[in-house]
Amino acid sequence: MKNPKKKKEVLHPDDQFFQFVMRDKENATMYLLNFYPEIAALLDIQTLHLENFSFINPAFKTFHSDIIYRCQFKSTDEFLFFALLWEHKLEPEEFIAIQLGIYIFQAMYQTSKGEKRRIEPILPLVFYNGKEKWQPKTVRDLFRDKPYFEDFKTYIPDFSFLFKDIANAPQEELIKLQGRFFRSAMFAMANRFRADLLIENISFIFEEENKDRLYGIATYFFAIIERSPQKFQEEIENLEFTVKSKVMSTLAMLLEEGRVEGRIEGRVEGRVEAEISHQLQKLKTLLKIINRLPNLDPQEYANITDLPTDTVSEILTIRRLRLDFDGIKTKLFDTFLENKALTPTQQKDLNTIIHQHFSPENN
Repeated sequence: MKNPKKKKEVLHPDDQFFQFVMRDKENATMYLLNFYPEIAALLDIQTLHLENFSFINPAFKTFHSDIIYRCQFKSTDEFLFFALLWEHKLEPEEFIAIQLGIYIFQAMYQTSKGEKRRIEPILPLVFYNGKEKWQPKTVRDLFRDKPYFEDFKTYIPDFSFLFKDIANAPQEELIKLQGRFFRSAMFAMANRFRADLLIENISFIFEEENKDRLYGIATYFFAIIERSPQKFQEEIENLEFTVKSKVMSTLAMLLEEGRVEGRIEGRVEGRVEAEISHQLQKLKTLLKIINRLPNLDPQEYANITDLPTDTVSEILTIRRLRLDFDGIKTKLFDTFLENKALTPTQQKDLNTIIHQHFSPENN
């Protein structure tokens, strides 16, 4: 009998972004200091460090992922584990306390069976940013309405856990969070389903200057923002020039991320082939920007993509002409590609670009 194929794990933007943020020690520290200062006060926060293992058993996966930190107490040389657990469904989970119980005891069992046979407290921190308001129940809460509860409650295991519903945190509290990137990340995740607030505070969300962090938060922002291209452009147009420029240039950076692949391929293909791959990626980026922000003038598109203004104008003209496939291809070779020879892979890439971005419904 053949083993059934495992279902491919799908990471949603929230999953990816939460891990990107919380695997950074600085952000984990900010999480404790901002949300649980009374616990942080008991710890030597300088000893906080990310562990490179997981307590999740693949055979019984109660959570999408866990991010494990270990930290020493101030008053003793003993440690405790912090388990940052992400409720990735974006919706309430009725029996999460049971899942947490399995997780906690599984983790304690693993550590107690090691060479040192130690046990350390494990604090599960559950983070949630779903649309629906949620107050999780403890294990005893799940049984509270049963007729036998009062007689049997002492036999029902129970424990507290640290739960953060960031979506229902007051906006004024989010603004006051410590740590610039942590604050921006929490604000974006808290307003995941409130596009108006995301746009209204876009300068606040994009205040990060570190390129890797800016890339991370921009990737999340553009993945969750629910706006038509026309509506999004109208809102962007109302931003201050410096903010507008930063948002659009970051968008271009994301859309053009494939050009690195083109350069790597170019080491094999040769300089000319690499230049063509790069040029095709720039064309693709320009067309994606046009689809997202359809009413900018050629100079603005040129500023975003680093293409010459006259080249941008030529591409816009080709789109307006509504030519057939061969006509579009001929025009692109004459004006944009300067009749250079393309490899089979580049020919295929160009064909895909024409089909996706030059059809009448995209103009």
